[in-house]
Amino acid sequence: MSSSLEDHEFPSVSNHTKNDATNLKGIMTFINSDAACRAPTQEILKILQTDAKLGLNENDIQLRQKFYGHNDFDVDDDEPIWLKYLGQFKEPMILLLLASALISLILKQYDDAISITVAIIIVVTVAFIQENRAEKEIEALKKLVPPKCTCIREGKSHLIYARDLVPGDLCILDIGDRVPADLRLTEANDISIDESSFTGETKPSVKTIEPLVCGSRLTSIGDRKNVAFMGTHVLNGNAKGIVICTGENSEFALSLITLSTVFHFPNPLNAMQILWINIIMDGPPAQSLGVEPVDHDVLKKPPRKVTDPMIDRRLIINIITSAVVIVVGTLCVFYAEMRDGKVTPRDTTMTFTCFVFFDMFNALSCRSQTKFIFQIGFFSNRVFLISVLLSIAGQMAVIYFPPLQYVFQTEALSASDLLYLTCLTSSVFFVSEIRKLIERLVIKSQDNHKYVTNNHWMV
Repeated sequence: MSSSLEDHEFPSVSNHTKNDATNLKGIMTFINSDAACRAPTQEILKILQTDAKLGLNENDIQLRQKFYGHNDFDVDDDEPIWLKYLGQFKEPMILLLLASALISLILKQYDDAISITVAIIIVVTVAFIQENRAEKEIEALKKLVPPKCTCIREGKSHLIYARDLVPGDLCILDIGDRVPADLRLTEANDISIDESSFTGETKPSVKTIEPLVCGSRLTSIGDRKNVAFMGTHVLNGNAKGIVICTGENSEFALSLITLSTVFHFPNPLNAMQILWINIIMDGPPAQSLGVEPVDHDVLKKPPRKVTDPMIDRRLIINIITSAVVIVVGTLCVFYAEMRDGKVTPRDTTMTFTCFVFFDMFNALSCRSQTKFIFQIGFFSNRVFLISVLLSIAGQMAVIYFPPLQYVFQTEALSASDLLYLTCLTSSVFFVSEIRKLIERLVIKSQDNHKYVTNNHWMV
């Protein structure tokens, strides 16, 4: 019994005065359900300084409400839907694109202005729809919390607002009730609860009051048979339970936080880094490919048919393959760096540099769609070589030059970091070279087959 809660860490009471903290001496702020399910009922009652028959008294309730707050969730003020839509245009990247569209309009480049504007509208609309759906799903989940509940205080049963519950309150559950907070059950009479919203199990969970014996391993939601979770539905029987977690500390709130986190996916790159990649990194190397020396073997090939598409199946497959390698590699670097769940300058610098290096190796592989790089020569296109070297020099300046570090929100990387990124990003080049080798072998096999077939008919 002593090992169930003594070694468990609890969140500390915040924003308390010293005098008030003295009054709460010995009371933990919350006991999470994983710790509570292991402990006997008497230990829970002792820690929360409450009574399994009488509940809390009025003085305890007022003091705890002052410290723990209400048993609800912070809800943003309602905004008109049109104002939420316009709020999407406040993003730095969107503002930069709007500025680009305006400059194009001033320079009378109407095609560019229209295309940029259309792209902005599409991006903003998609982001708005996704955010709106996420908010609606979260609001729907919040409605699972009941507005009122039955609670025993000072030995008497009261129907109170669920938002007024505090840790240590004694609640009564009956058929059809929604559980108002996370409860450690003290009495259970054939009670079964629908926990499908948490566990995904269609079968109701039959509850008990016995502590769970599971050693030191972390228990799953479905294992905690002596805990009733906020938002779940009582299907049969009745029970009493002590409130262990309320509001944003409940398991229900943690699921909302998880859902909100999923829909607010962190951005690996900031607006300035994306602009740098699009304008500086993509531009010069791509343009230098236009002065690639003529492939003399092109004269040996048959004329291209007028009906043949400019963008054929092979080109599309090559583009998709390179894109998959680049995106997967860049995101792997981002999430490998973001171990603490927070986006830091180092995280974005590693991701930013990774994408730029991928860009350089991809440009190298694009010098020829059929020939290996050693066949056409590394130095045969001097313009390409110069543009790549200047692009890499610019990237190094962004990483190591303090004024540019401030603008691009980067920090210096070590030599081992650069070596690691170089090895990783070269994968897109080697994938392209292997693809060329496979295509050559396939074509050679087909030619040999045709040669054998023709000789057979001649014989």
